[in-house]
Amino acid sequence: MKSDQHLYENYCIPAYKKMYKEATPSADFQQLKEQAENGELENDWYLNYYLNEDRQEEIIKETTKNLSKADRKKVEMELWLGVSPTSVEETYKDKEE
Repeated sequence: MKSDQHLYENYCIPAYKKMYKEATPSADFQQLKEQAENGELENDWYLNYYLNEDRQEEIIKETTKNLSKADRKKVEMELWLGVSPTSVEETYKDKEE
């Protein structure tokens, strides 16, 4: 089993980068991450971005396909419960208004 830090840096970060690149609006995840860490973004900043749940699931599967079952579950949990773009269109639209 890989360390949580290794999984985050080598699997979660690349998945987040891909999700935000494909999100509406498109964004640079690394820049968003830095802004969030510096307190420049509101706590629920990820709700400003939308990506269809099916596409998020595809990205997660692509990213985790070579991991053990235990490591894959850790990465999946981080991505689903972390700062992935919202997959609820109504939530995204409410933030737009």
